[in-house]
Amino acid sequence: MTDSSLDAALAALVTPDVLYFPIRHHSPACARHLERAIRARQPASILIEGPSSFTSLIPLILHAETKAPFAVYTSVRRAIVSDVAPGPPRHAAYFPFCDYSPELVALRVGAELGATLKFVDLDYADQVDAKRTSNASPSAPRAESLLEERHFKRSRYLQQLARRAGCRDHNDLWDHLFETRIADASMETFVRDVAAWCHFARVEATDDELAADGTLARELAMASAVRAELDGGATSIIVVTGGFHTVALPHLVAAGAPAPTPRPRQTSDDAQDHLIRYSFEQLDALNGYAAGMPSPFYYDQLWHATSTDGTPQAASDLAARMLVDLGRLTRRTKSGVALSPADEIAALEQARRLAALRGHSGPTREDLLDGIRSCFVKGAMDAEGAIVMGLAHHAMTGTAIGDVPADAGVPPLVADVRRIAQTLRLGMTTTIKRKSALDLYRKTTHRRTSRFFHSLEFLDVPYAALAAGPNFVTGTDLDRLFEHWTYQWTPQTESQLIEASVYGATLEEAAANRLSARLAEMESAGGARNAAEAVAMLVSVCRMGLHRHAGKLMTWIAAQIDDDPSLPSLTRALGQLGLLWESREPLEAHDMLEIPALIQGAYGRAVFLLHNLADTASGAALETLESLISIQDLLRAERLAQHA
Repeated sequence: MTDSSLDAALAALVTPDVLYFPIRHHSPACARHLERAIRARQPASILIEGPSSFTSLIPLILHAETKAPFAVYTSVRRAIVSDVAPGPPRHAAYFPFCDYSPELVALRVGAELGATLKFVDLDYADQVDAKRTSNASPSAPRAESLLEERHFKRSRYLQQLARRAGCRDHNDLWDHLFETRIADASMETFVRDVAAWCHFARVEATDDELAADGTLARELAMASAVRAELDGGATSIIVVTGGFHTVALPHLVAAGAPAPTPRPRQTSDDAQDHLIRYSFEQLDALNGYAAGMPSPFYYDQLWHATSTDGTPQAASDLAARMLVDLGRLTRRTKSGVALSPADEIAALEQARRLAALRGHSGPTREDLLDGIRSCFVKGAMDAEGAIVMGLAHHAMTGTAIGDVPADAGVPPLVADVRRIAQTLRLGMTTTIKRKSALDLYRKTTHRRTSRFFHSLEFLDVPYAALAAGPNFVTGTDLDRLFEHWTYQWTPQTESQLIEASVYGATLEEAAANRLSARLAEMESAGGARNAAEAVAMLVSVCRMGLHRHAGKLMTWIAAQIDDDPSLPSLTRALGQLGLLWESREPLEAHDMLEIPALIQGAYGRAVFLLHNLADTASGAALETLESLISIQDLLRAERLAQHA
C-alpha cells in the first residue's frame, strides 16, 4: 500500500456520518479518547465489537450493581460435531470488561447520552463455525478469549519497530506511543495513529489466514450491521472495534459486502450467554490472557487518576503510590526483601528521570518497572530480583473481583455454591489462594467444608485442591487426622458451575445426578465388572456427603462384586470396604448397614476365584500373589474376620 492509499484509508475512518474508532482492548488511552469523541459527536448509534447476542445483556452490563471486572461467559454445545465446526461439541469463551475497557466506556457514556447501543459481531456459535481451524482437543474443551491479539504479538513490523524505539516488546511500544497520550487534545490524530499501528500489524496476515481464524466472516457481519444502520436513516454513528478490524471496515461498508449466512441452528444446540464475575488476575496478559494490557490494577488506577487529572502529574503520582504500596508489601511479607522509604524515593526519582529521557509525559508502566529494577533489586536478578519483580507483578496485577446483580440470573447452582461458601466462611470475593486444615474426626463444620470441596472436585469445578490427608480409597496416610486443602476462586469456578448446572439446581443435586450419569456411562460402556472401581465411587459418595443417594449404588456394587472376574480387583474392593467400615466416624457411614454384606460377598467371590489360580497368566502372577497376601493381611488384621 502506498503512502497516499494509506492516507486515504485512514481518512475514511472519520466521516460526518460514521466515526470508525479503532481500539486496543483494555487500553485507558483508547477509552479516554473514545469517551471524548462520544461526548463531542453525540452519536445516535454506537455499534460495538462483540457477539450480537450480547445486546440483550446491555441492561445488566449497565446495571447499578454491576461492578467491574466482570465478563460475559458464552458457550455453545453441539449435539453433533460437524465438518464445518471441527473440534469438541462444547465451545466456550470469555468477553471481559473492566472500568477502562473502551467497549464498557462506550456503553456507559452512550447510555448517558441516549444513543442506541448494539453489539454487532457474529454470534459466538457462528464465530465457531467460521473458524476452519481449532486448537481445542475433543477430550479437553477450553474456554477461549473473544478479544485475542495474536496478530499484534506475531507482527514482525511491530517487533522491529519496538527494537528501533528501544522498547522491550509490543506492550512497551504501545505505552510509548499511545498510553502517554491519554491527555492529548487531538482525537483525530490519535485515531489515525492507532489505525496505522493496526494496519501495519495486519499487512503480514494473508487472506487465507484471516479466513481460517474467522476474521473475514466476522468483519463482513460487522460491516453489514453498519450498512444496515445507515440504510435505516442513522446519520451519526460511532463504530467501536479492535483496530485490527477497524482498518478493514470502511471499505467493506462502502462496497456493500453481504453478511455471511449463519449456519442453521439445530434444536439440540445449546447456546448460552451469562454475565459473571471476573478478576484482575485473570485479566492480566502476563498470566496468559490472550488480549489487552498487562498489569490491570496499574491501568485501572491510571484510568481513575486521569478521570479528573489529565496532566503528566497523574502518572507520576500513580508511580509514587505504587512504589509505596510495593515497599509496604516487601516489609509485610516474609520474603527476605524489606525495602525502605529511601528505596521508594530513589525508585520514583529513577522512574521520573527515565520517563523524561524517553520523551514520556510521565512515567509509563515500563518506566516504573525499570525504576524498581534499578533501585529495589540489590542482588542478582535471578535471586533477589525474582522475588522483588514477583511482588511487583502481584501489586500491579491486583486481586479485585467484580460483581454482577442478582438480576443477572445466574443458574441456581452458582447461587447455591455461593451461599454454601458464605455459610462456611470461605473466600469467593478474592483471587488470593488460601489454605484450610479440616479436622474430620472432631468438628462437624469441618466435615461440611470437606464435603463441599469434594463435591466441587467431583463436578470438575476448579476451586479447591487436596494437598494432604487420609486417603480412604487407597488406605494411605490414615494416621493423619486433618485434610489440608488450598482453595482459590477464579472465573473458571463460576463458568464450570454454569456448565455443571445441567446436572441440577443445588450442589447436592448436581453431584448426585453426575454420579448417576457416571454409573450409566460405565454400564453402557460394557466390559468386565470392576468391584474396586465401584467401591471407590462409594467412598466418594461418603466424602461428598451423598449418603442418602447411596441406595442404588449399593445394589450396583453388589452386582459388580458378583460378576467381577478379577481377583486383584476384588482384593482392592475388600480392602476399601473394610476401611470404609472402620472409618464410619469421619465418613459418617454409620447407616450404611449393607457394607458388611458387601464385604462378605466380595470375600466369597474372591474365594470362589481361587480355583482358577492355575490358569493365571504369567504376566499377572505377581499381581495375583500380592492379592493373596493382601487377603491374608486383612484376615490377620481382623478387618474381614467378623464378616467373612
